[in-house]
Amino acid sequence: MKQISVTKFTLRLSLVMALTCAMSCDHKSTFGPEAPAGTTLGFSGEDYGQSIVQTRDDGYFITGYTNSIRDNYDMYAIKTDRHYKIQWSKTFGNANIDKGYKGRQSNDGGFIMVGTVSIKPGNNDILCIKTDKQGNVLWSRHFGGTYNEDGRSFVELPDGGIVIAGTTESYGQGQGDVMLIKVDAQGRLKWTKTYGGTGSDRAFDIKNAADGGFVVTGRTSSFGASVYATFLLKIDSDGNQIWFSTSGGAQDEGVSVVQTPDGGFITTGRIYVGLGNYQIYLVKFETNGNVAWANIIGFTTYEESYCITPSSDGNYIITGETLLDNFAGDYQALIVKINPLGNVIWVKSYGGEKQDIGLSIQPTNRGYVVAGYTFSFGHGNADIYVLNIDEDGELQ
Repeated sequence: MKQISVTKFTLRLSLVMALTCAMSCDHKSTFGPEAPAGTTLGFSGEDYGQSIVQTRDDGYFITGYTNSIRDNYDMYAIKTDRHYKIQWSKTFGNANIDKGYKGRQSNDGGFIMVGTVSIKPGNNDILCIKTDKQGNVLWSRHFGGTYNEDGRSFVELPDGGIVIAGTTESYGQGQGDVMLIKVDAQGRLKWTKTYGGTGSDRAFDIKNAADGGFVVTGRTSSFGASVYATFLLKIDSDGNQIWFSTSGGAQDEGVSVVQTPDGGFITTGRIYVGLGNYQIYLVKFETNGNVAWANIIGFTTYEESYCITPSSDGNYIITGETLLDNFAGDYQALIVKINPLGNVIWVKSYGGEKQDIGLSIQPTNRGYVVAGYTFSFGHGNADIYVLNIDEDGELQ
């Protein structure tokens, strides 16, 4: 088996100047010196980090996918210590294309991953895998029908059960419907539900709600959209729909959601602004699903956001990507702190001169950890890209 590579590097730090559509705030955005922090992990092929969490032993668990082992992609998991020394790494899947999008440490100390497995060309299923502490598979389940299904996110329940969020083209009533699947702690199916209309409806994130139910965000072309719109779906613990709310409609989507202290929710994602460009789209939904506000945030010609997490001071931190140079294809990992009204507090970008993207941000006992992938550092192909930052977005 090939040896995994861990690289520490000094990266170029750009603090992009903000020109935001949410103009009602003053925010910090200044240029800084080179920052001696950052880590890449990967083999000689392409290795994409999709999610990261701090583990209870003060290490990290990263989920994604790789084609370094063979030509097709495999779901990929890495367990490290706090200094990113590899403790174990595993690939999962079959001979076709398999991708991991979300991973978490489970209640019992093992790990859960959700993604997509290719049964045959043109037929993907939702994949859920449970492992022990060493990454050994305890059970693996895939769910699907005649056409394509796509697993993107999940939550674990106190009893060890799991609710998976994704998209189905085999069931429901449209071109694609939101699909939720509940399994017990042993992976046995408890129920499946679909939500949507006659258009295309796709789910990208699910979170536990304070009342014991769940919220799901994604995009819909079935309701309230000329192209597609951001949606937030609220359901009870049995998967029954309570409300379905949309915002936007001119080609926008919610990719990540977080509950706010007042019982509402904030989604982050992207919105089309013309000429092939997107910017960050934030929506605050009230407890009953009404839209409280929506903000478009832009710093250059192109930004996308992929994950939002609460900060320790009552605000929120988002990660994504920003395009610094149209001609050179210079994308950097973007980190933005906003207040509860969606106004920018500070914005920073990290990376090199190629493509560097932040896809996941999570709190740690030392600040926050960001994971994604980089083409600027490591082997030159895509490598997993990890940054540790403090409350002010400075690298640790």
